[in-house]
Amino acid sequence: MEMMMMRLQWGGRSVLLTRMYLRTLSTTLALLAVVPAVAQVIDPEKHIQKYGYHETETGRTGVRTFKHNGQASPATMAALKKAIAELPKEASVRSTCNSIISNDKERLAEEQRLAKQPITINVSLADFGSTDATIACALKVKRNKKVSTELLYIKLGGEGVYYVTVEPD
Repeated sequence: MEMMMMRLQWGGRSVLLTRMYLRTLSTTLALLAVVPAVAQVIDPEKHIQKYGYHETETGRTGVRTFKHNGQASPATMAALKKAIAELPKEASVRSTCNSIISNDKERLAEEQRLAKQPITINVSLADFGSTDATIACALKVKRNKKVSTELLYIKLGGEGVYYVTVEPD
């Protein structure tokens, strides 16, 4: 695997950065730029059009899926969770979030099978809501004994389905 490295001059010091670090840093900065002081729900389509996607695939039905994974500070995560808590709740949105969780559980079960050390991962729905064409799901994820929150924003847009996942940094 080829590893791209970049040397950055900062305050008279030379810092060597890897591609992975640069990608994580740019994603975090992008999320911070998208989330204003008063948090609002992220529009996945606009976010991916502006910052790009990390993964794309075409499903059996021919619908293209775009995925962007990002990280946010604890303060930003709290503001985003609060925004999701204030969204209107509908049974169909809960159903959509639950079906995403069951798909994630299948993916995580495969990861567990491939892992050299057994890991325990549980995912549950903590909160949900929708605004306009965006569905937002707040998921509680337990990996071994560590519990964290992941936020998922989904939108069916002009070119396919857009997913933005936000995890704590």
